[in-house]
Amino acid sequence: MSRPTTAGRRYAEAAFQLAIRDDALDGWAAGLTLAAQFAADAGVLHVVDNPSVPHADRQAMTERLLEGRVPVGVLNLARLLTQRGRFGALPARPNHPPEAGRSGPQAPETENHMAIRSDEIISIIKSAIDTFDQGTETRSVGTVVEVGDGIAQVYGLAGALSSELLEFPNGVRGMALNLEEETVGAVILGDARAIKEGDIVKTTGRVVEVPVGQALLGRVVDPLGRPIDDKGPIETKSTRPVERIAPG
Repeated sequence: MSRPTTAGRRYAEAAFQLAIRDDALDGWAAGLTLAAQFAADAGVLHVVDNPSVPHADRQAMTERLLEGRVPVGVLNLARLLTQRGRFGALPARPNHPPEAGRSGPQAPETENHMAIRSDEIISIIKSAIDTFDQGTETRSVGTVVEVGDGIAQVYGLAGALSSELLEFPNGVRGMALNLEEETVGAVILGDARAIKEGDIVKTTGRVVEVPVGQALLGRVVDPLGRPIDDKGPIETKSTRPVERIAPG
């Protein structure tokens, strides 16, 4: 059996905490056991975790498999994982991670240079399960869990592309760079002071690109090529990605 991923452990911990809160540990355990059997089926994952299958079809399969057979909380957890393309990470039972019952020194969990507290991410997962809304938009939506030095660590941006343009609050934009298992490291292309932990971040489906051409000569622009010299808009229809192989 493969070693559980960090993502799997966090979902398992969120499930455990919700089961304890609802005094329904046995019901959650039975529901997760059934759901995990489906999550271990290659045929199911070929549809449910396949990004080429329309989102509505993937969610419909999850509903057909589990609705009426598992507690609502377990169903919402499965819906959430399906939405994020991580149905295969469904925990088999709502247990504490192995570290919880271990005594003595423990190996620290591998983290980025900007430490992200696991309890923050688990809290976000629990909230998403409790408030899951199938009517939400299908593009990836994440939450800022760490910000500093012009870099934001964002949890939940499943399917984000390298160099993708991200939307932060207050009209601030960013660029996705480090695509980790559960988080995305993004460069903030604007006033980083306007971004704080808990802010919502959305993908755009577009890589960061800037206008190019003769119209740029002598102009002062921001990192996205938008004019900041009070000389009016830049009249050009040509753009190029920021990250590209240099000519020659």
